[in-house]
Amino acid sequence: LESVYKGYPIGSLLFWRGESSQLKYDARRSYPLPQVEKARDPVSFLLDGQQRLTSLYGCLYLPAEKNQSDDVFHVLFDLRNRAFLHWNEDLDTSGMIRLADLFSPAAFLSAQRDLSSEEDGSRLLDESVKLHAVFQEYMVPTVTIEKRKVNEVVEIFERVNRTGTKLSSVDFMRATTWSSGFDLGQEVAGITRQARRLGFLLQPETIVKIIAIALNTPPLPDAMLELRGLSAAALKNGVRRARVALKRAVRFLQQDLCVYSDVYVPYEGQFLVLSRLFLDEGHDVLSARVRENAA
Repeated sequence: LESVYKGYPIGSLLFWRGESSQLKYDARRSYPLPQVEKARDPVSFLLDGQQRLTSLYGCLYLPAEKNQSDDVFHVLFDLRNRAFLHWNEDLDTSGMIRLADLFSPAAFLSAQRDLSSEEDGSRLLDESVKLHAVFQEYMVPTVTIEKRKVNEVVEIFERVNRTGTKLSSVDFMRATTWSSGFDLGQEVAGITRQARRLGFLLQPETIVKIIAIALNTPPLPDAMLELRGLSAAALKNGVRRARVALKRAVRFLQQDLCVYSDVYVPYEGQFLVLSRLFLDEGHDVLSARVRENAA
């Protein structure tokens, strides 16, 4: 908000124009966006800039009934000190205007009437008009990717997104496999907690690769993205098998090699190989020769 007010660039927004069927829509999102009708092709997916758009929409356009008084998006602008502030019940709002009032004609006129009644009303009115003009005239550059497959979009994003929240093939896989009956994010979080209880802190990417292996799919981005064609039941079965394989692999590390932490397993590939090894058989079926070599 401060960057926009000062006329500083906030970066471009990255869109991907594709078919609505290529990604699933998670209606349970916690961040504010306007309600829209069912997407029609072609549709533009926002790849980079969600936090910026969320902040702008939440502060400027979120309907009053959805913007609770203590909400993080309930932001005011101090016209005297030219500063943005979060609302709180102890805040003296004299000389301030809610950002959500700027683009609601009735609310903006009402706010201006209140400002005009203050001692320095003329100055406050001028500042409110300036604030409105700043946000109305601010331009945000956009870049749109067209006619690209999911795996190409992943590579493009990984090349251009060097800062901020990283979006990897795992995130795209979550989007492409999400349905009302399966949420990869929740499943990965559950396996993460399971591994942590066993003393192993695994990255989400590693866990998703183990799930891919459990589904007889190479743990490579292009191959993993093809999993979006599987049913929720098949994906859940892959998660179940991945849980068992991971538990067996950790048991082998702890009982046979006395390795009790992921710190001593430096390469992701080692976890992947062990998970594949124990996918269908428990570690107790290993031959004495294999145990001897492992030790």
